[in-house]
Amino acid sequence: MKLNFNKIKLNQIVLVLALVVVTVWIVRRTRVRIELNEGAKSEALVYAESTDEPNPFIIYEMVKKQTDDEEKQKKALTLATQKNYGELKEFLATI
Repeated sequence: MKLNFNKIKLNQIVLVLALVVVTVWIVRRTRVRIELNEGAKSEALVYAESTDEPNPFIIYEMVKKQTDDEEKQKKALTLATQKNYGELKEFLATI
């Protein structure tokens, strides 16, 4: 198929060029994007890591500010009360 540039209007050429540019831009943008699933540490986790024996009720209040899920709040309080700090830190990192 031979293109006859005499019949193609300027606006059609600009439209095709714009479509090609947008398509290339979208493809490059999606291929370059890398998601890093790291965020800032929560207050409760920072407190648990920085204190030798964290107060269970302070941990509970900090977790209460983070989530409304009562099961998570109770689990954090239970782990802190049992002085199971390793598991507590792992749990706080998942909230």
